[in-house]
Amino acid sequence: MYPELRSSMEMMKYAVYNDLSFCQGTFTYPFLIAWMKILGSLAAELGNALFLVRYTTVSRVVSGYAAMSIVARADNYMALTL
Repeated sequence: MYPELRSSMEMMKYAVYNDLSFCQGTFTYPFLIAWMKILGSLAAELGNALFLVRYTTVSRVVSGYAAMSIVARADNYMALTL
């Protein structure tokens, strides 16, 4: 499983089991935020796959994959700051 999906599912589990820890006393908003994180991860993965499929040569696919890898690594660094 992708790390983003795993962390989102852990966020959802925490929200459900610790609902009294939140200001509203309900897990609705934290659960929705985790759900949006899951949907964003899936949409990004689908977008990346469709983007790479458009390339017609092997060299462009490799360079596109390298570019996506750099962007994903930067995204992981940004996620660690939260």
